[in-house]
Amino acid sequence: MKPDKSFGPSVSDVGHLESAAGVAGLIKAALVLKRGVIPKHLHFQNPNPSLDWDRLPLQVTSSMMDLPHRPGRPRLAGVNSFGISGTNAHIVLEEYRAPDGTSVGSGKSVTISLPATIGDLPLPEQEVQPRQTRLLPLSGKSDGALRDLGRRYLRT
Repeated sequence: MKPDKSFGPSVSDVGHLESAAGVAGLIKAALVLKRGVIPKHLHFQNPNPSLDWDRLPLQVTSSMMDLPHRPGRPRLAGVNSFGISGTNAHIVLEEYRAPDGTSVGSGKSVTISLPATIGDLPLPEQEVQPRQTRLLPLSGKSDGALRDLGRRYLRT
């Protein structure tokens, strides 16, 4: 596949987007999966000589390149978002594969439809049971602060 020059800017050239950085990365990752092309890092020229690049299982894209195929498996893309307030998030996207094995970027159209309103949605046939287990991620500046926060949640 020949890289499409109209792909657009890489994430490295949109600058600091504050709270929009994560969604910009998500959009770019979705475009990479759809088009099958990884954009180059705009300002990358010289890799850090302190790293043994030949032994690392990664590559910094210094030019546009095809997204490698994974025979029999969908391709994946990861997005990291590190917020200035200390918020860190990571999402993994998986390329869409139609039942016949084609991807969205292959030129095959995919038809979707959504209900006009929530009133158009069918009601569940049986009463939904509450979950027995829930996940509540917590963080604190210290072990003590984290324990105090956990105790406050347990009291409620």
